[in-house]
Amino acid sequence: MQDTRSVLYRFLNYSSQAMLGAMCFTMAFGRQDITTLIHAAPSETILIGTLLVTAGFVVVRTGYVLATVLFATGAYALLLLP
Repeated sequence: MQDTRSVLYRFLNYSSQAMLGAMCFTMAFGRQDITTLIHAAPSETILIGTLLVTAGFVVVRTGYVLATVLFATGAYALLLLP
């Protein structure tokens, strides 16, 4: 696991990122499919989707997973929680 170019390391890294994305989507949208979300999208859902997509791009671009998750959670708390 020391070699970051190894097949096992890359597999585990990408699998964990995909699982993190799936968990975030499930927690944010409550197991609804994408067509239901599009047809009945309140402003809160659009904002959550925008935060998730933006956080995903930032993680892909920079690789800072924890900092991005903490920043997106803080933005969510400031914008949506009273």
